[in-house]
Amino acid sequence: MFNKLFIMLLSMMFSHTALSSTMKTTSELPLSTASIYDYLERDESWFAIKNITEQKKINSVTIYFQGKVDNNVTQSQVDDINALLAMKMKKAGLVVRDCLECTKSRVHLSKTSIQYKRGIESNDELRSLGQKIQSDAFLMWRMGLSDDSQNITLSLVQVVNNETIWADGYLMMKKEEEVEAKNNPHQFGFAMSYLNLNGESTVYGQNVEAFHNVTDFSVRYYTRHLPSERLHFAVIGNYFKNTDTNNIFNVESVGVEGRILYTLTPSWPSPSVYLGAGSQFVEGKNSLTLRSGVEFAYMKNGFFDIGLVHIEKNTYTTHHNRFISSEFGGTGVDITIGFRF
Repeated sequence: MFNKLFIMLLSMMFSHTALSSTMKTTSELPLSTASIYDYLERDESWFAIKNITEQKKINSVTIYFQGKVDNNVTQSQVDDINALLAMKMKKAGLVVRDCLECTKSRVHLSKTSIQYKRGIESNDELRSLGQKIQSDAFLMWRMGLSDDSQNITLSLVQVVNNETIWADGYLMMKKEEEVEAKNNPHQFGFAMSYLNLNGESTVYGQNVEAFHNVTDFSVRYYTRHLPSERLHFAVIGNYFKNTDTNNIFNVESVGVEGRILYTLTPSWPSPSVYLGAGSQFVEGKNSLTLRSGVEFAYMKNGFFDIGLVHIEKNTYTTHHNRFISSEFGGTGVDITIGFRF
């Protein structure tokens, strides 16, 4: 049973990778916005905005994306950055106003052509819209992504007179080491876990709880963002033993797991849901292992997981005493902390 499930999981991983490679080449995929998110997380820009808005007595702001959605800049990326900018504005003490008119498309007809335009077209319209939605300023931004570079420009425009009172931007050209990292998108990791799994024993017919949890150490290999920007895989080797040792029953185990991870959003803390299946060799017996949960990023390369672990339950006989029978396995909480390198 377990062998069939494990082979199915591995075949899904490799077949998905092969299918993705036939559908899109690396050069066709949108450039990652990771560096832009790093730029937006810097505090200097938001301190400057807070100071200028206090000086100009600006209390409310509207986020306005001036660019267009295409194959490189997706709607999902625009929505994520809009949400991040709104959060930064709120932390600066500003009220964030919604602007439905900013995203409306318009059709201009003439005798010779049809033109499609989107958003605000003039300074007068900007002032009128700002007064209508009761916004003191617009935080206007553009983003450009290509195979060779990524950039974002930001400007804070005061509604009352269309004055640009703050502007900033970021440009990154692809470096040689980044090209190498893209061609070899792999990472290793190390982690330590707390697994809330109990060991129970029957001593002369009476049930005794031998231990309450196990400590797990794992070495991990990640495909990073392959086959797609958000979907990637990991192969994990682990070793665990029970934390509180005793004279009745102890366990020691090594195992291997294949894991699928899907990143919900690239913005910090970059949560990824995961599902894994593997084999755990506990005291010489093979047990099916399943793990699922959510992984969060912290600092630059750190991560922590919160989820559930299930290990197939087995019965073990203590060799030095034929009157003791022990069980280990079941479902428990999995709390993990680690780092990638």
